[in-house]
Amino acid sequence: MTKSHYDMNLVGVDAFFRHLRWTGDLDFARRMWPTIERHLAWERRLFRREFGPDKLPLYEAYCCIWASDDLAYNGGGGTHSSAYNLYHNQLAARLAQLLGKDSSLYEREAELIAKGMRQQLWLPDRGWFGEWKDLLGGQFVHPNAAAWTFYHTVDSEVPTPVEAWQMSRFVDTQIARIPVRGANVPEGNFTMPTSSWMPYTWSLNNVVLAETMHSALAYWQAGRREAAMPLFKGALLDSMFLGLCPGNVGMTTFYDCNRRESQRDFGDGVGSLSRALVEGLFGVQPDALSGELKLRPGFPASWNQASIKHPDFEFTFQRTDTRETYSIQSRFRQPLRLRLQVPALRTEIGSVTVNGLPVPWQVLEDSVGTPRIEINAAAAASNQIVIEWKGDAPALVKVAPIAAQGSRVVADCGARILNSRDPQGALSEAGVDGTSIRGLAAGTPGHRTVFAQVEQGSLRWWQPVAFEIRAAWELIPSVKQDSAQLRFRVRNNTAGSFDGKAQMTAGGQRVEIELNAPAFSDSAEVAVTATGLRPGSNPVIVDLGRGSVVSNQIVNWQIQSAPGARFDAVDLTGNFNDRVTQIFRNEYLEPRSPFCSLALPKQGFGSWCHPTDTFEVDDSGLRAAAAANESRLTVQGVPFHTPTGANPKNILFTSQWQNYPAHASVPLNGRASHAYLLMAGSSNPMQSRFDNGEVTVTYTDGTTARLALHNPINWWPIDQDYFIDDFAFRRPEAIPPRVDLKTGKVRVLEVAEFKGKGRSVPGGAATVLDLPLDATRELKSLTVRAIANEVVIGLMSVTLAR
Repeated sequence: MTKSHYDMNLVGVDAFFRHLRWTGDLDFARRMWPTIERHLAWERRLFRREFGPDKLPLYEAYCCIWASDDLAYNGGGGTHSSAYNLYHNQLAARLAQLLGKDSSLYEREAELIAKGMRQQLWLPDRGWFGEWKDLLGGQFVHPNAAAWTFYHTVDSEVPTPVEAWQMSRFVDTQIARIPVRGANVPEGNFTMPTSSWMPYTWSLNNVVLAETMHSALAYWQAGRREAAMPLFKGALLDSMFLGLCPGNVGMTTFYDCNRRESQRDFGDGVGSLSRALVEGLFGVQPDALSGELKLRPGFPASWNQASIKHPDFEFTFQRTDTRETYSIQSRFRQPLRLRLQVPALRTEIGSVTVNGLPVPWQVLEDSVGTPRIEINAAAAASNQIVIEWKGDAPALVKVAPIAAQGSRVVADCGARILNSRDPQGALSEAGVDGTSIRGLAAGTPGHRTVFAQVEQGSLRWWQPVAFEIRAAWELIPSVKQDSAQLRFRVRNNTAGSFDGKAQMTAGGQRVEIELNAPAFSDSAEVAVTATGLRPGSNPVIVDLGRGSVVSNQIVNWQIQSAPGARFDAVDLTGNFNDRVTQIFRNEYLEPRSPFCSLALPKQGFGSWCHPTDTFEVDDSGLRAAAAANESRLTVQGVPFHTPTGANPKNILFTSQWQNYPAHASVPLNGRASHAYLLMAGSSNPMQSRFDNGEVTVTYTDGTTARLALHNPINWWPIDQDYFIDDFAFRRPEAIPPRVDLKTGKVRVLEVAEFKGKGRSVPGGAATVLDLPLDATRELKSLTVRAIANEVVIGLMSVTLAR
């Protein structure tokens, strides 16, 4: 096996087991058995981690997939690596029994991993496995999974059919779909990045043919042929037709905005494409270890014919009206009995024959999304299965795509409902009425799915009912803001229209506005004059009457603070614990995983692939700018006090690393309507789409106001500006102002103009943030807290608007 730094043993063993399922070669398996034993023992010894009171195992992902460069879990339990090990232990147990060996160790380990994954990594209210669970700190589950977490878990046969369908919805809704377009390119096809993580680093957010093809295969394995085919076709068009080399199966493609097209006939892509074509589109899935050939074709519903020739088989499909013919010629090393699983064209079956003789068939009642039947046939060199369908086409679900929180959801499944499942808790007061599911939208906001077991004709299957839960009303900030106005739209997520007068409150103004918001639509843009508004976040309240009130904080950093506005600086001199320039000069040694793990280098910067990289923070410009203005730096009229001169400490750092406290508080007094913060610190893509820290203001009555420091919304790394686009690096929220530390320059950025301009910032940059406060309450304290591991959160200045 490999002696390289990468754990490609895991990949090699996976290929070995899949080879055995294809060939059934027990002589080869017997020769390889000592290697398998040593490999699984090595995995347990190096990468097995125990979580929870039951000490259930998860496995750390240590360089065990293509996207390993800069991927580091710091001792945590990964979903894809745990899925790999679950599958391998299951196959080792099967193989041990066939070879006359003791299988109990592998059976037990597989059982424990499966339990650990569901207990520690499954997010039941969302319907997917998180990316990984931290070993250190708060032992948080990171919910924003990458594509490899989807496809490896499904490919390793971990989820049930209902769970796999839910996981596929994460890919639908949380990972970008990049439309594949060009001359003579048909519409409707797409490709996808491997994640949505920021900031960019190789190889964590790229457009990679192998990853895309494996995702398409997992879509097919999850029963999602309508999603698999446009991804599969889009990836082929991207690499083979639109690429520089006709017919190329490359690594990254033109749609990768960082690497662009690279490599010729890359091995990873060749393997994944082959599997997607053979096992996904044509559904040829042999398991020679059990003497079986499963055919589960994933052809688009519109296809009437398809054929493939392979050294081990030939497979042909033909449809004429309601007659379907499946022909398979088998040349596998051993005779394999046939299990044909096909989507139902109609709800009744007139007849089924194998080689001209009638045979029984059965309904696959656990099928999700599409009803399927199964036909079994004895092993033969050639089998021809003919199905005569009759009756109606299987029913489709009708449900409004959006449900306001607390509103009634009615889904017409078009077929008699026998049972229902609501694994995400999306509905309350749920009930079944004939062909309909009814209930109140009550789950976690976002894309949710309820499942109805339906019966139509001779068929039974699970019908997904997918809808998005939103607040009934929302205020949606306009992308383009200006210094004179605050702009937003009112979004109506209810089934009723609003057309009339509403009361709007913002910046101390209360005005009456004419508002037209049709059902499930946005109003025209509403513009509020900047009078009385502050730079940054402005609370806006719209009273629609009859108890319907909608509010939000609309962010506009183009607004200047009004002349004469009163600001008080909070003296942090006694709280500062370091200089901002020290952030990457430290050695961050504890806490770290005590195991064989990958993590950030000791300087808190770079990656395991670049252990000596560093970044020099230079705050001379900030100090000089403050010195020229009585120790103040002004951003949109808001003054920030910061030390001048070369030596004084000028930041309060917090971190889960022991170099700094995990949280720190400073006293406040009086009342204020706003807190403005100058902050600086680190982040990295392993902490993306995740709260890296928080700022909490506590009032004397015990209530609090919280500002989440979220990568990539408002927590920007000191060393760079995020690269932003409309797809892999989509981040539509307002950009917080940046203060370049080397020059003292203040940059107020707009998303539309800034897209594509992310870069390293020479000398580093601090970030201006703000938190609206309740001016009627007495202030007590402000607390800065580091939440994520491997980041440093720093506070440089606090200004209160009185």
